[in-house]
Amino acid sequence: MNTSFKTFHFVSSHGELYINGDGTINKEKSDLGSNDADNWLHTIEKVDMDEWIHWNQLIGILEPDCGDSLDFGFWDKNGVYHAPDLTWRKEDFVDNGILTQEQVHRAIEKTKAWLRTYRCTDTKEITIQQLKNEIKRVENEHGNIDHIYVTIITDLF
Repeated sequence: MNTSFKTFHFVSSHGELYINGDGTINKEKSDLGSNDADNWLHTIEKVDMDEWIHWNQLIGILEPDCGDSLDFGFWDKNGVYHAPDLTWRKEDFVDNGILTQEQVHRAIEKTKAWLRTYRCTDTKEITIQQLKNEIKRVENEHGNIDHIYVTIITDLF
């Protein structure tokens, strides 16, 4: 699914978000509500559109265009990743009769595996993709295999 030029609409009890295909907030369209301490929408830097689209495809929605703000993961303004609320997904899709208990369980297990592979959900962990990217970056800069591992270990830990 090419999301480059698409805008996605998410609703929240705190306001409405319009998200660009790259995960950034479309500030012209969005109504984030008040900027008080309880409104977490103002902490969002970028929505994890890749994971959200992956989830929708797992549950059979091939061209998603809207959803609830509790349904996506995001990076906050400090660069910390907040995984999607999988409990909310389970309750929403099963309780509303969209999926059976077994279907949502399988989709959530696949989502957990995807998150472990592609997203850092614990500040002490790095993802496989992050490690691969770091190896490529250092290899391009230095070329020396011993130097690559020393640099990666020093930089990441």
